[in-house]
Amino acid sequence: MTAGVSGTTGGPSDGGLAGVIFAELRAGGNLPEGIDPEEATAAVLCTLLARLELGPARALLDALGDQTIRAIGSCPIHTGELGERFEQHELLRRVASHFDLAPAAVRPMTAAVLGAIRRRVPAEVADLVDQQLPGPMREMWRGAGAG
Repeated sequence: MTAGVSGTTGGPSDGGLAGVIFAELRAGGNLPEGIDPEEATAAVLCTLLARLELGPARALLDALGDQTIRAIGSCPIHTGELGERFEQHELLRRVASHFDLAPAAVRPMTAAVLGAIRRRVPAEVADLVDQQLPGPMREMWRGAGAG
């Protein structure tokens, strides 16, 4: 199984969970200029899924639901295997590679996307993901470490 987000190319949501996530990201002011919430969410989710083992990755996708995954869209860049071991600097480098930006430029956006997703999945799923992440990445997942 690959880590890419399955579904169609991201686009405006007709509401639902994806719409709530995208609205939070629009309002938060953490997106670099020219990057929309759909692109940001697809890039961060793609990279997060590559870090997770199969069980937590499947639980996260199931919690988000098919409609949300379709609205977020597929990752056009990465199709790596699940369960890759990498640290926060690599997470940020991979997200940044989607946009041809420096890793530091996507740190606030990455933290905002992770937080928006975490707040909308069941606690059991958030805990499964939490257990898979090393310290600094876990802090971003929990809503800290944006700076």
